[in-house]
Amino acid sequence: MKTSMINVPRYSPPPVIDGQNTNFISGNDYVWKDEKAEFVVKGTNGSGGNPSWSEYIPGFQGLMFSGTTMNQVWIDFCINHDIAPNSRLYPHIHWMPLNNTTGVVRWGIQYIIAKGHGQSAFPIQSTIIYINQTVPLNSQYKHMITEVPDESAIFSSQIEPGSVVKMRIFRDASNAADTHNFTIHAWQAKLHYQVSRIGTKNKKPIFLG
Repeated sequence: MKTSMINVPRYSPPPVIDGQNTNFISGNDYVWKDEKAEFVVKGTNGSGGNPSWSEYIPGFQGLMFSGTTMNQVWIDFCINHDIAPNSRLYPHIHWMPLNNTTGVVRWGIQYIIAKGHGQSAFPIQSTIIYINQTVPLNSQYKHMITEVPDESAIFSSQIEPGSVVKMRIFRDASNAADTHNFTIHAWQAKLHYQVSRIGTKNKKPIFLG
């Protein structure tokens, strides 16, 4: 009895040239990734503005941002080697309301950027973006993501692999635009960024060689 062999095509990885990969393009645009940073460090200089630490769901504790006064945290993002050159960064905040009341939560994102390897210094002048997000009725414990709009996305000649984006994230609850006068829980910020390559040819400037 003869047996026939089925030829199963072998997987062929896509061509890679200087870290580029055409699979990273979808619909004529680069695909997206996240760089994340947890809210774990609070200011200790006595100037106030620290979120409190409390239970928000039975058995779970975390940072609580006031509905009446400004609360703030500081985080750092390091840009990865797979970033698409000359693309934008979209910071966004993960948080949840703790009751079912509607209102607007006003977030502020203050940032400075510098290239690594001694190429540039962090500027004294920073940029601040404000984002107002409406909390719909009956949104208790819903996972909210507040992201900068296209016109506020970060675009800078300082953005390259190894660059660091230093951020101050704050709930601007003392501003009249924040009308959700209740404590919320927030825990993390991320950067959406576009990917155009697996990595870079060189580990330090000039990265693409």
